[in-house]
Amino acid sequence: MAASPAPPPSPAAARDPRVQCCSRRGLGEVMALCAPFVRALAQGQPGGDAAVGDALGSFETAVRENVTINGQPWEVTLDDSLLQSGSNIKILEDQFDELIVETAAKRKQWPKKILVHAVQTMKAEQEMLKLYQPVITPEKIRSQPSQDAYIADLNQVTETASEQISGTMKSHEEDDRKVRRREKNRVAAQRSRKKQTQKADKLHEEYETLEQENTSLKREIGKLTDEMKHLSEVLKDHEKICPLLHCTMNFVTVPRPDALTSCLPR
Repeated sequence: MAASPAPPPSPAAARDPRVQCCSRRGLGEVMALCAPFVRALAQGQPGGDAAVGDALGSFETAVRENVTINGQPWEVTLDDSLLQSGSNIKILEDQFDELIVETAAKRKQWPKKILVHAVQTMKAEQEMLKLYQPVITPEKIRSQPSQDAYIADLNQVTETASEQISGTMKSHEEDDRKVRRREKNRVAAQRSRKKQTQKADKLHEEYETLEQENTSLKREIGKLTDEMKHLSEVLKDHEKICPLLHCTMNFVTVPRPDALTSCLPR
């Protein structure tokens, strides 16, 4: 079952009845090849898939218990893939160390190589600067004004700015006065309109009161006129039958009450 022959057994290993192998990975591949046969044998047994699983488990357990890997039990040995990964890590570490040494050597050598090119570049720039010609000659540059003239110009600009600021402030003050005056006029007009409205309301109330009194007086005059007409008619009717108007009047000077008494019926 092993991929390569195992070393000659020791006296202690000669008494070991287990099968000796040298590769755990090869033994695993052999077990994988035998698994279909074990599964085919277990399919005829009662229990179905559970019986197949139990048969495969029993087969793998029996193999592991009856073999040794390089004289060691199955549980103690490590997988070949892990050993191979460890060797790969060792190779990568060695390569990394070589890269570090190579990089350090290049850091020492390259500045010397770069310095030559840097010096050549600087010399070329100096040669180009010698060929440079300014566009404006020094004779065309205007001389700076004197300090006194500069101060005079500055004072003039300051005075002009101050006058502009003062004019602006005055215009703002004038505008504020106009706004305040307009506001006062508006308030006075509102107050005047309010007074006129109140006066008109008062006159309207007085007019309504007088109108009601006039209507009442007209009604009373109508009643009194009707009463006067009625009394006049009653007086006319009474004059027709009144004895005082038909009795003989004495022209003797007697007190009027007596004359009236003599005319009254007894």
